[in-house]
Amino acid sequence: MVDLPTGVVTLMFTDIEGSTRLLHQHGADYGRILDEHRVVVRHALDCHGGIEVSTEGDAFFAAFSNAHRAVQAATDVHAALIATPVRVRIGLHTGTPEARGADYVGLDVHVAARIAAAAHGGQTVLSSATRDQLPEWVDTADLGLHRLKDLPEPLRLFQAGSDAFPPLRSISATNLPAPTSTVVGREDDVAAVQDLLGAHRLVTLTGIGGSGKTRLAIEAAGRTVGAFPDGVLWVDLSAVHDPRLVSSVIARTAGAQSPLAEHISEKRLLLVLDNLEQILSYADELANLLASCPHLRVLATSRTALELAGEAEYDVAPLGLADATELFAERAHQSADPEVVRAVCRRLDGLPLAIELAAARTRLLHPEEMLARLDQRMGTLTSGRRDAPARQRTLRATLEWSHDLLSDEERLLFRRLAVFAGGFDLSAAEAVCECAVDVLESLVRQSLVRRAGRRFLMLETIRELAAERLRESPDGPVVARRHAEHYLTVMRSAHLTMESVGEMRHDIAIAEQDNIRAALSWSVASGETELGIELATALENYWATNAAEEGRRWITDLLASTAAVLPTALRARAYRVRGGATTICGDEDAGLADYELSLAACREVGDDAGVGILLQRLAIAALHDGDLERAQRLGEESMQLLRDAGLPRAEATSLNVLAQLRRACGDDAAAQSLLEDSIELCDRTASRWWQVIGLLDLAELHRGHHRTGAATTRALAAVPLAVAMGDDMHVLLALALLAAVAAQASRPDLAGMLWGAVEAEEAKAAAAQWPAERVVYANLVLGLSGDAAFDQARLAGHDLAPAEAAELARAEGLLSC
Repeated sequence: MVDLPTGVVTLMFTDIEGSTRLLHQHGADYGRILDEHRVVVRHALDCHGGIEVSTEGDAFFAAFSNAHRAVQAATDVHAALIATPVRVRIGLHTGTPEARGADYVGLDVHVAARIAAAAHGGQTVLSSATRDQLPEWVDTADLGLHRLKDLPEPLRLFQAGSDAFPPLRSISATNLPAPTSTVVGREDDVAAVQDLLGAHRLVTLTGIGGSGKTRLAIEAAGRTVGAFPDGVLWVDLSAVHDPRLVSSVIARTAGAQSPLAEHISEKRLLLVLDNLEQILSYADELANLLASCPHLRVLATSRTALELAGEAEYDVAPLGLADATELFAERAHQSADPEVVRAVCRRLDGLPLAIELAAARTRLLHPEEMLARLDQRMGTLTSGRRDAPARQRTLRATLEWSHDLLSDEERLLFRRLAVFAGGFDLSAAEAVCECAVDVLESLVRQSLVRRAGRRFLMLETIRELAAERLRESPDGPVVARRHAEHYLTVMRSAHLTMESVGEMRHDIAIAEQDNIRAALSWSVASGETELGIELATALENYWATNAAEEGRRWITDLLASTAAVLPTALRARAYRVRGGATTICGDEDAGLADYELSLAACREVGDDAGVGILLQRLAIAALHDGDLERAQRLGEESMQLLRDAGLPRAEATSLNVLAQLRRACGDDAAAQSLLEDSIELCDRTASRWWQVIGLLDLAELHRGHHRTGAATTRALAAVPLAVAMGDDMHVLLALALLAAVAAQASRPDLAGMLWGAVEAEEAKAAAAQWPAERVVYANLVLGLSGDAAFDQARLAGHDLAPAEAAELARAEGLLSC
C-alpha cells in the first residue's frame, strides 16, 4: 500500500463530462475509450508525483504534496485528451485532510469533490487555497465567489489557464473582486452592514477617500452571497464620470441585453455599486430601479449619502488605535517599537489607506524616520486644501508625502499613469507613458499602483493626486493624446469595422471600455474631433452588439464639439456608425437619415466600398419595410460594389441579406445557396458573428422543410462559435431551434431537456432580445406540455449548462433523423 502524503496536501478529483452521452454515442467502443482515458490520467499522476487514492467508474481521486505539480498534471491530462472525444473536468483543493489507511476523510475532501463537480470538461478549477500555493507566474483566472452544494460558505474559485468556459455549475455566484489583503479591525462594521442589508434595500457606506469603504463593501457583500440566490453583482464605477453611462455599465456587467430593470425584474440580487460620489445625479435613476425590482438590494459606497428615501447610511470611521497599529504591523516589512508605530498611526488618524502607504515605506525608512517626516509634512499642509475636513487633509498630506519620497523617474511615471481609466496592461504603460518595468514595479512595491492579474490599476483616491500632477505638468496634453492614439491602435487591431480584415475581437473592446471612454471624453473636451471619431468608428460592431446608445451619443457629442470641417471620408464613417447604432436603438428614421448622409459623402469622395456598405444597410431597411423590389435592387448593387472593392466580410453580409430576400420571395433553394456561400466566406474571413447568424438562418430554413439532420448540423456548428464570442443570445437561439427540431422529430424527451436548458438561462436574463423565431420555437416545443417524457426532461434540463445541452443534442441521434 502506497503511503498517502500528509500535512498540507492538494487533492484532485476528476471525472468525464457527458459520460452517458459518450456511452450512447460509442456503444461497445466506450470501454476502450474509458481505458485509454485511465492510462492518460495515471501517466500524468506518475509524471508529477500524484498518488491515486481511489477510482470509481470514470472518476479519479488523487493527492499531491505540491500544488503546482497537481496543476501541471491536470494540464497534461487535458492536453493528452484533446484529440479524443473525452473531456475531463478537474477540481483541486489544498488543505490538511486526515489520512486513514488508504483514504482521506474530512471537509477538505468534500470541498475538492464539489469544486470538480462545478467545472466543465477541459477545465481545471482551483480553490483559493490551492491558488495561494502556486508560483506567482502561473496563469490563473479569478472566477469569483461561488456557493457549492452542501458547503456552508461561498468559496473563491480560480481557473488554471485563461481559456473560455461557460459559468461554473454552482448554486450562486458573484464577481466580487478578490481581496488583496485581510480585513483588520472591521468585524463589527461587517456585522453591522450585514444587519443593515437584512433590513434595508439600499445601504450606502460613506466616508472620506481612504477610509476603507470599498474593502468593507467587498467583505460584507462576500459574506452575504448565500442570502442572494441570484447572486451578488459588483460594479466598479470609479472610472465613470457621466451619469448617463451608469445604467449601461451595470447592464453590461450583468450580461443584460434588455433594459436593466427588465433584466433584474424579480431576481433576489445584491447590487454593489462602488464609487458613486462623482455621479450622484444617478441617484434618481437608482431609485426608479429599486422601485421596479422588488427583491433587489443595493450596497453603495460614496463620500456622501445618496439622499434617497429608505436609504440606510453607514459612516465608515477610521480605525481605532489598536486596529490601526495591527494593520501597520501586518503591512510593514520590518518590526519596530510599538510606541513609535502607535505614534505614526495617531499621526495618520487611523486612515487605512494612509497607514498602508506608510507601511509600504518601511522598506526604505525606519518608523522613527517616518514619524519625523510625517510631523514635518502635517505641519506644512498645502493652503489650497485648508477648508477640507481634518482627516481628509491628513490623507492628502500622506499622499503628498508618499509622492515627495519618489525619485524623479517614479514621479514622472506616477503622474503619467493617471491617464488610464479602469486599469492598464504593461504594453499600454510602455506605449503611453514610456514606462520602464523596474520603475512600475517600484510603484507597485510602494502601494501606489496595484497589480490585478496581468493588469495594473490605481485606487481612485491616489489617481486623483496623480491626475492633479499630470494636469500641472507640460506633458499632460502629450500623454493624453498618446493615450487616445494607443487605444485607437488597439481597437483597430480588434477588427470591429466592416472594412477591416481579421477576426473580430469584441473581448478587447470590453476589457478596455473605461480607457475608451476616457479617450473619447478627452477628444470631446479638447476639440480633437478627428482622433475621437477615428476611435469611435473603429468600434463599429462593438457599439452594435454591446452599447448602441453609448456609441450614438459619443459620435453625436464629437460631431458637435468642433466647428472645423471634417474630412469627408471620416464624416461618412461617422454618420454610418451612428446610423447603425441609432437603428439598433429603435430610431429607424434617424438611422436612415444618417445612412443617407453617409451615402452622399461616400459618393462625393468616390468611396465605392463605403457606398456598397450603405446600400446594404438600405437594402435591409427596405426588406423590413416589405419593399422587396427596392431591397433586391439595392442588395444586388451593394454586392457588386463590395465584390469589386475586395471587401469579403461585407460581401458575406450582403449574401446573407440577399438570402433573406429570396426567402421572403419564397425561393428557399436560392436562399440556401446564398446562405451557404455567405457562411463559407465568413469562415474564410474569420467573421464569426455573421457566420453564426448565417448558420442559424440556414438551420431555420432546413427546419422549415423538416430536414432534421441538416438543421441540427448547422445549429450545432453555430454553438461553439457563439460561446467563444460570449454571444449568449445566439447560443440560446440555437438551443431553442434544436428543441423545435426535436419536437418535430417526435423526440419529446430531447425537446424537453433542451427547452429546460433555455428556460434556465432565460431566468438569468442572459439574453433577452429574442428574434421572432423564438415565438415559433416556443409554440412548437411547449405544445408538448403534458407529455410525461417532455415534462420530466424539461425539469432535468434546468440543471444543464448551454454547452452541455448542445452536446446532448449532438449525441442523441437527431443528425440521423
